[in-house]
Amino acid sequence: MAIARDRLAQVVGSPLEELWSKIGAGWEGCGWSALFRNASTGTVVGLPDHCDKLACPYCELRRVSKVRDRYRERHDATLAEGRLYLATLTIPNVGPGELAASQKRLRKAIAKLRRRRWWAEAVSGGLWRLEVTVNLGSRTWHPHANLLFEVRSPIRMAEFQPLLQAEWRSVLGETEGQWVWLVPGWDGALPEAVKRQVAEARDELNEERDGRSSINYTVKPDRHWIDPTDPAWVVEYIEALSGSRTVSSFGDWRGIPEPKPAATEALVVAPYAVGDDPFAIRYLPELDPLTSTCAAWQFCGRGPRWALKPHRPPGDDRQEWLVWHPNDMTLDPALAEDDAPLVYQARMPMGATRNA
Repeated sequence: MAIARDRLAQVVGSPLEELWSKIGAGWEGCGWSALFRNASTGTVVGLPDHCDKLACPYCELRRVSKVRDRYRERHDATLAEGRLYLATLTIPNVGPGELAASQKRLRKAIAKLRRRRWWAEAVSGGLWRLEVTVNLGSRTWHPHANLLFEVRSPIRMAEFQPLLQAEWRSVLGETEGQWVWLVPGWDGALPEAVKRQVAEARDELNEERDGRSSINYTVKPDRHWIDPTDPAWVVEYIEALSGSRTVSSFGDWRGIPEPKPAATEALVVAPYAVGDDPFAIRYLPELDPLTSTCAAWQFCGRGPRWALKPHRPPGDDRQEWLVWHPNDMTLDPALAEDDAPLVYQARMPMGATRNA
C-alpha cells in the first residue's frame, strides 16, 4: 500500500493519477472475505472480494485459473493427439524504463510470426502469454513469451525448432541470440528441458500448481519479479502493463467459450453483509461444506482470505468453498489481525503463497 500511496502523491494532476488511485483502493480491500458462520456447526464460509488490479497476488491467480480452465479441454484433446507444443520466445533483457517498449516489441513480433506463410500452414491455433521476470544481478527486466500452439499434423522437432529459431530472429530483426525453447505439450511430470529453462532464467516454479501441464506453465502468474527493497520495479511493472494485453488466443483457439459450471449444488441467498452493495446477491451452499448437513448461515464479519482453506465436499454436484472450522485449531478468520491481506502477503517469503 505504501508503494501505491507514494506513487499517487507523485502523479497528482497527471494521467496516471486515476490509475494509481484505483490501484491503491483495490489493493487495500482485496483479499478480504465476507464471512458466514453456520450456527449449528461453527463452520465458516468466506465469499472473497476481488479488485482485479495488476500485481494483486489473489487476483493474478484468479485470472490465471480462468484462462487455464477455459482452454484446458482443447489442450487435453490436442495433447492426446500428439499435436501440442510449447515454445518460449525471448528478446534481449532491458533496463529500467524500457519494459513497456519491450512488451510492445514482443506483441508485434508474435503478430509477424503468425503471418508467416509456413507458420499458418503448420499451426492451426493456440495461446500466448507475455511473462516478466527480473535479473537482480544485472538489474534488468527479462520479458519473454510462452507460446502454446496446436499443429495441424505432428512435426519433427529437429526440423521445426531451427526454422522457428530463425524466423523468430527474423521478425525481431536480430542476427543472433534470442533463443527459442521448444518442447512437446505435457500433462504430469515437468519435462527436464523446462526445469533447465526455469533454472537458467533464475525463476522459481511451483511444479504442483504451475508446471503440472503445459497449459499451467503457459499462463503461470508473474510472481517473482518484485524486489521488495526497490518499489521502482513495482511501479514500472504496473504502468507498463496497465491497459495492455498480456494473454491472447489465436486461430482455432479463438472464441472457445468459458466452460459451464459442472456443479449443480443447491444454493441459498447469503445474508446481507455489512459493506456489500445492497442490490448485489451472493450465494452460499445449502449444505455445510464440511458436514453436509443443512446450514443456517449468519454473517459474522470480514476476514482475510489467507485464514481460510479451499475445500470441495465429496460428490460430483458439489463445488469448492473457502472454509474454516473450529477443529482446524487455527485462528478464527473473524478474529484475524487487522492488517490488510496484502500487508500479510508482503511479509511472506518471496514466491510463497498460502491458500491461493
